[in-house]
Amino acid sequence: MLLCLLFSCLPALPLAAGEMGRGHFVIAGTGDSQELLRMVAHDFMSRHHGISVEIPDSTGSGGGIKAVLAGTSQMARVARPLKREEKEQGLTYLLFARAPVVFAIHPSVQGVDNLTYDQVIGIYTGRIRTWGRVGGSPDRKIYVANREAGDSSRRVLETFLPGFRNIHSLVGETIYTTPETVAILRSTPFTIGYVPLSATAGTALRIPTLNGYAPTRETIESGEYPLAIPLALVWKKDLTPEQQLFINFLLGPEGRHIIEQHGAFPPR
Repeated sequence: MLLCLLFSCLPALPLAAGEMGRGHFVIAGTGDSQELLRMVAHDFMSRHHGISVEIPDSTGSGGGIKAVLAGTSQMARVARPLKREEKEQGLTYLLFARAPVVFAIHPSVQGVDNLTYDQVIGIYTGRIRTWGRVGGSPDRKIYVANREAGDSSRRVLETFLPGFRNIHSLVGETIYTTPETVAILRSTPFTIGYVPLSATAGTALRIPTLNGYAPTRETIESGEYPLAIPLALVWKKDLTPEQQLFINFLLGPEGRHIIEQHGAFPPR
């Protein structure tokens, strides 16, 4: 009784860091893998009760990395390689897939099964203004969704799509996240935009071939379809057992199957 009284009078000691909520962790960052990793996390949590994986809305690759460095997110989802100064912060980088960047079209447009490089440049410079000019029906005005400078998909286009970098003034509205771009493409007739193929899974968006090539693992590896972004996870501290279990699931057969189902390609 004396011992019980003694301990009841002692002040409550704070829990050591990580003792509370060890089964919950956050993966912040880019919208390019947001929906894909939500699918993976949903399947993972259905198999591992007691572990909660949170995939919040997009803050961009840079925002996810800042959250990891600030300690507000345990991992970051990124759609680009690490910059030199980020590597110097002691971050670990894990590539888990490559996602083709595609031109997605609202289903109100029929007949556009392929776009050439020149047609893409024409649309984004405003030289081509109606769908009939590229074989589309009905011949209505083309509404263009663009992305901000520095966006991962736009950076791929500027690097690998001939002439895209040299467009001085891109036409269309600038959209700032991949999920918002997909939402606008789905809701706005006669619209075109560029997004990772994995972000279009489960939508009715039309995906034309580019210069005659579909975005497949084979055409990406051969370079015939040159547009793809890396999807990766980044972290700084040692992974907890729960986080390592998620990584193992992502890289294992179940995770790879989900990734491939949604139009991205895990490393061989």
